[in-house]
Parts: sequence; C-alpha cells; structure tokens
Amino acid sequence: MSAAQIITGIRKKLAAQALAVLVSTLATTTLLRLGSNLVLTRLLAPEAFGVIGVLAAISTVLQLLTDMGFKAFVIRMQESVDKRFLNVIWTIRLFRSLLLTAIMFASADLLAAAFDKTELATPIRAASLLFALEGLISLHPMVAQRQQRVSYISAVEFAAYLIQLVATIIACIYLRSFWGILVGMYVFAVTNVLFSYLLYPGGLHAIAFNRKVSRDLWNFARFVVLSSIITIVLGQADRIFIGRALSLEALGLYMLALSFTSAARSLIESYCGKVLFPFFAETFRTAPEKLNGLFYLARRRMMLTLAFLLGGGIGGGTLIVRILLDERYLEAGPYLSILCLGPLFMLYRRPAENIMFAKGRIRSTLESNIVSLLWIIVAAPAGYHFFGVIGLVAAFALIDAAAAAYWAVNLGRTGVLQAREEAYILGAALLGAAIGFGADRLAIRLIETGVIPSF
Repeated sequence: MSAAQIITGIRKKLAAQALAVLVSTLATTTLLRLGSNLVLTRLLAPEAFGVIGVLAAISTVLQLLTDMGFKAFVIRMQESVDKRFLNVIWTIRLFRSLLLTAIMFASADLLAAAFDKTELATPIRAASLLFALEGLISLHPMVAQRQQRVSYISAVEFAAYLIQLVATIIACIYLRSFWGILVGMYVFAVTNVLFSYLLYPGGLHAIAFNRKVSRDLWNFARFVVLSSIITIVLGQADRIFIGRALSLEALGLYMLALSFTSAARSLIESYCGKVLFPFFAETFRTAPEKLNGLFYLARRRMMLTLAFLLGGGIGGGTLIVRILLDERYLEAGPYLSILCLGPLFMLYRRPAENIMFAKGRIRSTLESNIVSLLWIIVAAPAGYHFFGVIGLVAAFALIDAAAAAYWAVNLGRTGVLQAREEAYILGAALLGAAIGFGADRLAIRLIETGVIPSF
C-alpha cells in the first residue's frame, strides 16, 4: 500500500468521526499547552517567558499591519478555487512574509529600544526567519477547511503540535533559556511547511500573478487591513506598555498568566475558525434562510463548557497558580483571574463575527473594533491612573466585553439574537466563578489555620 493510499484511508476514518476527533484534539491540545507550561516553569526562570512575550508581541504587530485575510478569502470565495487562483494567493502571501522577515531583522535594534530592553535585539533577529517559513506553507489546508474537513485538519495540527512540544522541552532541558522555546517554534514552522504539502492533496505551488485575483483580494482585504490595524492597539498595546513598565521577570509573570488564557483563546479560535465559520459559510452558500436558526445550535455545548471553566479561572485564578506552579509564580494569580474575562466575552464576540462574516458583512468587524478602540482609549488611561498596571490589564481584558455589546445590537437587528441562549453562557460563567472563588477562599482559610501547609 502506497503512502498516498494510507493517507487517504486515514482521512476517511477521521471523517467518519469528525466531531469526536475535533473535540478530542482541541481538548487534548489545550491540556498539553497547560501541562507544557508547568514543565517549562520548572526548567526556566520567569524572565524567559518575558522574552518570548516580547517576540510574540512584535511578530503579531507586524502580521496584523499586513493582514489581508488570506484564509477567510479562500474559505468564503463563492466560486470554486483552482490551482491558478491558489498560486496567485500563495505568491502574494510569500512576498508579504519575506518582506516581514526583512523588516523585523533590519529593525531589531529599534524594536528592542522601543521596549527599553536593548538586550533583546539578537533574539528579535533570530525570530525574524519564522515569517519566511510561514510564507512557504501551502494553501491546501485552507482548501480543506473550506471543504469542512475539520477532523483531518485537527489531527494534522495536533501531530505538528506534539512535535513542537517534544522539541521545545528537549531544547529547554539542554539550553535552560528562552532559546529552547525559540528552537521549538522553528521546529513547528518547518513541520507545518512539510505537512502542508505531504499530507494535503494539491502538490507544490508556483509563483503566479493575476490582476483580477489580486484586485478581488484587495477589495476583500481593505476592511480586514483597517480592522487589523485597530486590533494591534486592542490586542498588543497592553504587552507594549506593560513590557516597558515591568522588568523581564515581572513581565514573565504576566506573560505566563496570559499563556494560560491564550490556551482558552486558541481553543475558541480553533473551534470558531474550523467549525463555525466554514459551516456558516457553506450554509449561506447553499441554504441562507436556515443560517439564523442554526447559529445557537452549532455552538451551544462547547460554549457552555468553556464559559463554566473560564468562570472558574476568574474566581480562582490564584488557587490555580498556587496548585500548578511554584512560589516564584504566585503573583501571576491576580493577572490570571483578570485575563480570564477576555476569552469569556470572546465566547460572545467570535461566533457573532463568524456569522456576519459568512453573510458578507465584513464591515461589521471593523465597526466592532472601532467600538473596542473607543473603549480602550477611555478605559486604559483611567485604569492605569487609578489602579496602576492591574487597572491597565483589566481595561484590556474587557475589550471583548465592549465588542460583545456591539454584536448583541447587531445580531438583534438581523434577527439572530436570542437573549435566553446568551444568558445560559453568562449563567455558566457565574456558577464557575462562584465555585472557583469559594475554593480559593477555603484554601486560604485552611492554610491560615494550619490545617494544610502553604503551597
């Protein structure tokens, strides 16, 4: 049996258990992310997470400044996509990635100075080539996502993540610094390039240009670009301001707390991007009259579970850190409680954004980000003035709350909103928060009375 036949057989088996494979891979990946953080905190000092946080912030800003919504464009494309079309999109994305590599490498000293940490210039240069590797990735996984082959995509991504996880831990055991994490990032990037060609049908891409395809992409992307520029302020300004205000060690505590909530954000993004958006887009193409009625049915169970868990994080953030990490990281607890608010309100925002995007209302995402921007312009200075860094963190954590209010109005106008369904999510979060807070208070009481030792 050939390798192609083996892969085809695996695809068929995974497709037969699509939902089970998706849920299990997403849940397992999230648990492994949390587990890897526990391992890495034993191997590395807090400042290592601060360095990686700065690198991530810089990379994200550069990506968003040039974001053209390639994946959404391919998935939502009304016409079928052919080899020529994919080659043109791949070429545009490749040149964008090479440009980002050059910019990040050349401006490393300026970027390090912007964070008031000149020692980071070398790591910034070292991380710049990741953009070039990203540009080499095939577009065939996007086509598979358009075809709603979510179980196979999830399995491939899970395999790539396992390779990265093992490589990162081994590298950190030997290097005992942030360089170990960076090695894992490169292993992941190379793995994604190889998997995108070897495990998806379609073959290699070739350099190609087409004026019409490029024009169609720009007409689609112009709102995405504007929205992404605002997203830079909304999603990265906290890291930039906090990165300047705190030492690398203190920044590491914040970034570690952020990594826990980032696991939840990644889970939500994966579920919405791989399941909800392709499903909504396909429904809109084939039976648009059914779309509104399927909105809550498609998201209910997953969202209720996540809301309950995030509520537990809000109420018991310090207890979670106390249980999972050692004393060096205990001050990350308050950050964790506050940061859990972000993905909680993301449960409202992201599905709403998906359904409106599927309907072709791309401008609504830009409008949502403008609302969030107005919120942060007012809330961030006020929070920092009255409560310091914690107030600034809270202001940014509640960005998605402002967006959720906008989406509630927008969904109401289009006849999608069902207040009872949204209330279920809030109720699950409140229940989780009550349980988490009660457990945290109980643990503190037992420690104070000497019933259990401090941990």
